[in-house]
Amino acid sequence: LVTMGRLADRYGRRRLFTIGLVVFSAASLLVGLAPDVAPHVGARALQGVGGALLLPASLGLLLAVTPTDRRSTMVAAWGALSSLGIATGPSVGAVIVEFAGWRWAFLILPPVALVSWLFGRGHLVDPPTDPTAPVPDIAGSALLMGAVASFVFAISQSRPWGWSDPGVRAAFALAAAFAVVFALRSRRHPAPVLPLDLFRSRAFSASNTSALVLSIALGGILLVNILFLTGVWGYSILGAGLASTPAPLVVTVVSPLAGRLADRIGERPLAAPGALVFASGVVWYLWRVGESAAYWTEWLPGNIAVGVGIGMTLPMLSSSAVRDVAADRYAVAGGVLQTARQIGSALGVALVVAIIGDPGPDEALAAFDRAWVVIAVLGASSAITSWSIGPRPPVTA
Repeated sequence: LVTMGRLADRYGRRRLFTIGLVVFSAASLLVGLAPDVAPHVGARALQGVGGALLLPASLGLLLAVTPTDRRSTMVAAWGALSSLGIATGPSVGAVIVEFAGWRWAFLILPPVALVSWLFGRGHLVDPPTDPTAPVPDIAGSALLMGAVASFVFAISQSRPWGWSDPGVRAAFALAAAFAVVFALRSRRHPAPVLPLDLFRSRAFSASNTSALVLSIALGGILLVNILFLTGVWGYSILGAGLASTPAPLVVTVVSPLAGRLADRIGERPLAAPGALVFASGVVWYLWRVGESAAYWTEWLPGNIAVGVGIGMTLPMLSSSAVRDVAADRYAVAGGVLQTARQIGSALGVALVVAIIGDPGPDEALAAFDRAWVVIAVLGASSAITSWSIGPRPPVTA
């Protein structure tokens, strides 16, 4: 994400967005047609490349044509659609798998990408790029990807191998080494893939920190709720996916409203309370949800509160992260934020698996309660870091 965001700023966001659509479509086709596991995994990795081309380029294209006084509204709309796409994955995917098989969850993606290209080809406006600008640091990109990959690998393997396993420790050490070398190289390179001076902005640093913490909680809640509905209440995968649908629908409604309000009062007054609303929804699960299924009275209120909190917070963090960033760095700044969210989601999944473990029938509810406690604390912590963003400076003509 960071690498592709930097390349989009240098070589053209519309060009990289279009390439991303092609790569993502081809990879999705390969995933759906894969004869066994190895090519399936390879094609999934290629999907990741396509997605990394699309996300930061799309935000950069949006910001380039958005007036400063409407930035929060536009970024909130972009964030609402992104959140909707991510959060409805379990619901839509469950329906497709139930009635058509897992392959069609990937085979339907190329036509969707084609529709995206048809709508965007006459409307995406890309500012001119500087052909004399230095080429971004490709070696630095490899170091950054190595650091993130090693870190996520270590977290993912901590459960099956154990935290004290030499392989897990070696992966953590390798991630740290990559990160240090990357930071040193970025300080000296004329066109670093991640301009470290971005972090001098209080809004940028605090927004990414808050997004990381909240994404740990969000990654955790998405997994723990599906596991609870299927493992304790006995829902099918399809039923659990549909039961989780109200939250993303609420996100879609709340985010644009929050964006319009943020254009008047700033992002902080919405992001910090929104994280607390998210935490209150998780506390509701902890307080009210029991072993017997009671969807309307016990599950739905918490699910709605979680959706309201996400809709108030994540789009605001996307907006505040780029509010002090120069126009030629929009895509890479967006890529950093998306990377923080992806790492947070990976950490949240690993954290939930480590907390819940493999409890017996008599211990299941207590195990889920522990997970909800940790997720609620993370949500409250995100409220604190969101408040540290600081007030938005007055908009000048």
